[in-house]
Amino acid sequence: MSQKIKLYLTGYGPFKDIKANPSQLLVELLDDLNRKGEFPNFDNTLEVVYTSILDVNVQCVQERISELQKLILSDEENTHLLIHFGVDAGISCIDLESLAHNFICDYKGMKGKIIESDKPEDQVIACKLNLEKICKDLSLNEVKVSQNAGTYLCNYVYYLDDYYITRGHKNVYCLFIHIPEIDKINFQDDATLFFKILKQICIEIEEKEEFYLNINSYEIID
Repeated sequence: MSQKIKLYLTGYGPFKDIKANPSQLLVELLDDLNRKGEFPNFDNTLEVVYTSILDVNVQCVQERISELQKLILSDEENTHLLIHFGVDAGISCIDLESLAHNFICDYKGMKGKIIESDKPEDQVIACKLNLEKICKDLSLNEVKVSQNAGTYLCNYVYYLDDYYITRGHKNVYCLFIHIPEIDKINFQDDATLFFKILKQICIEIEEKEEFYLNINSYEIID
């Protein structure tokens, strides 16, 4: 039986024309709420143990994944939930990414597979969470499931997480969440919305791992 759900949060820093990356601002807000004791812990069953803002380059992502891998795989007693945030200029709501693809293409000309493998199971890795059910249970127009995490670092961190950390470990879950540009969101509202998403994720983990956390009775106040 898992004793606690440990939560890891990352966002991205400035990138090209995006000087104030909304994913960074959101993670910093969530970290601040956690420090103030205002982050819901669902009756002390959820604990934020890691927050990080990633530089927008492959090397930084690789270093963070290696760091997370050591932290998570050394703790088999607890459940681990990694949530990565990134910005997508083409959306107006929150996208829960369901697939990570073994492909990268960046603005510097790098293009190819992330992992050199021709195995079919290595080309696309699906999120272990039932995102369609989570969205249905949320019943919110502001949240939908996407199958396209992009071709650069958003997909890159998601794939590396799935390949090296999540896959093969029943107590580890990972999700990538795309949020809109800064002029399309309200950070306080998005924090509340994220808490609602997080609650549904934790309920599903509770069901999957067959342990009782009494999360369903925890109310998120708008």
